[in-house]
Amino acid sequence: MKRIVPVWAVALVALPVLAGQPTPTPAAKQPQGAQSKESQPTVTPRSSTDDVTMTPTPASAAGIGNLRLDQADFRNWSYVERLAHLIGLNWFKPTQTPATNPVIHFEIQRDGTITDVRMVDSSGLPYVDRAAMRAVIASSPVPPLPAEYRGSHLGIQVIFD
Repeated sequence: MKRIVPVWAVALVALPVLAGQPTPTPAAKQPQGAQSKESQPTVTPRSSTDDVTMTPTPASAAGIGNLRLDQADFRNWSYVERLAHLIGLNWFKPTQTPATNPVIHFEIQRDGTITDVRMVDSSGLPYVDRAAMRAVIASSPVPPLPAEYRGSHLGIQVIFD
């Protein structure tokens, strides 16, 4: 039996860093449930329940390209939406576009702590790679893993656009 790993395509608004202007500070984290509807990605299954993809809303122009989960049995879409939103709040996309997008892998522990953050693929531009790593690290802690998910952690790979 072929194991299918869900892929979540997510795009979030990123704040560009403009030359000659001070670097913006990350937005304050909102209390649980305080996100506005227009800033949330929508979830649209494409071909089957095993191939789950999130399509961005029109307000979401740039940011996180894909979230790939290591555990195929994780099915809590709202948790993944919230996670993408939190990371997107901390992602300050550099103005120079790299030849390749940075890819970061990390784990979320049951209590929401992000651990084992590592670079999978470099963009070739150290400051872009650092910005991607910082977006993940600054998002910790995220909400605890859902009670219905029985795993001890959730492995995630993020491609930053």
